[in-house]
Amino acid sequence: FPSHDIGLSGISGAMIGTTLTILPAAIILMNTDSGMWAQFWTLFGAANQLLAALTLLVISAWLHQNGKRLAFTFIPMIFVLVTTLVALIQISRTNLQKTSGWDISLINSLMSIFLIILALYLVLTALRKMFNVKNYDKISPA
Repeated sequence: FPSHDIGLSGISGAMIGTTLTILPAAIILMNTDSGMWAQFWTLFGAANQLLAALTLLVISAWLHQNGKRLAFTFIPMIFVLVTTLVALIQISRTNLQKTSGWDISLINSLMSIFLIILALYLVLTALRKMFNVKNYDKISPA
């Protein structure tokens, strides 16, 4: 995707970026029943674990690309990834069963499905590049 500089940097850019990140969730939570934050918290926890698995994947890809041993990051990545994907599937299925139209359960289910698709795409892309490409360029410092 092309990068566009909109001229926001420093503290003002950080504050605007943070507000735009938090605002959608805050609006949804303010318009739901009390206690619904727990459903978001479960999805947040799964998303956080997914981020950990993807971080291990990136480190594993870097180690592989540089000819280093990668078992100490790749094996935990598989464990964390599988556990997290199973949790996201369960979150999605449970919320789909509870939904009654366009509500918080449906939003959580759709977000879980989106995270599953995104994770599978990233993992498959990385694995394909790691194990199918014979001659690859070394990662160069930015």
